[in-house]
Amino acid sequence: MKKNLTKGLILVLSLLIVCIFLLSSCDSLSFRSIKSAEINKAGELILTYTDGTYQNLGTVKGEDGTNGTDGTNGTDGKDGKDGATIIVGDSGDTAFAVSQALKSTVSVFCTFNVNTGTSIATSNSAGAGVIYKCNKESGDAIIITNYHVVYDKHSIDSPISTNINIFLYGSEFAEMMIPATYIGGSMNYDIAVLKVTNSEFIKNSDVSAVNVRSSSEIHVGESAIAVGNPKAEGISASKGIISRDSEEITISIDGSSSVEMRVMRIDTPVN
Repeated sequence: MKKNLTKGLILVLSLLIVCIFLLSSCDSLSFRSIKSAEINKAGELILTYTDGTYQNLGTVKGEDGTNGTDGTNGTDGKDGKDGATIIVGDSGDTAFAVSQALKSTVSVFCTFNVNTGTSIATSNSAGAGVIYKCNKESGDAIIITNYHVVYDKHSIDSPISTNINIFLYGSEFAEMMIPATYIGGSMNYDIAVLKVTNSEFIKNSDVSAVNVRSSSEIHVGESAIAVGNPKAEGISASKGIISRDSEEITISIDGSSSVEMRVMRIDTPVN
């Protein structure tokens, strides 16, 4: 009896030791997170963890000039120097990205004449657009927005609005409204292209053309910031991540026919 009791105590003690070891291991792993990321002079990405350890992920940066002229696209000298430390999750990075995006974002407002059955009424539509090209000297700009913003199949004049106006960020006042013209688009891709000509507001603003990045360079887990005009109440921003870099969805632009679209999924709040 004593022999069996002794064996039982030894077994219990052994299990306790194993459990304590496993708990200790789990605790150490759960609190080990990335503290900072640094690209050294050799172009290697170095991750430093909160427990003091670090990891070399190898070369991630090409030679100077590979990705653009020095200083123009953020290489040496403009947005940081070789070896500068960037704290992961730094809100300053988000604020800078949003401030740059706002320079390339406009709010879009359209009106249509529709037949209600008893009278002719005005229907409104609103959204956001990005400045794809811009010439500040001439006050001209090419803007990309969604097709469904400028389209209304119930319009008695034209399904595409003939009264399109845009506002630059921070200039959402009636006296600062900029007329725009529809020059082309595609319902199947939900894209519409607008043109602004000889605008004094653009000439005297700090707007800039959007910096376009290839979707083939996007990876799951990257930050995704949405800048838009929800509920037509003005430009706002929200942040999330890329949840899936490519998937197919089915949408309807005109309320009847459906089209397949290849998109990126994000968990960024979009209203």
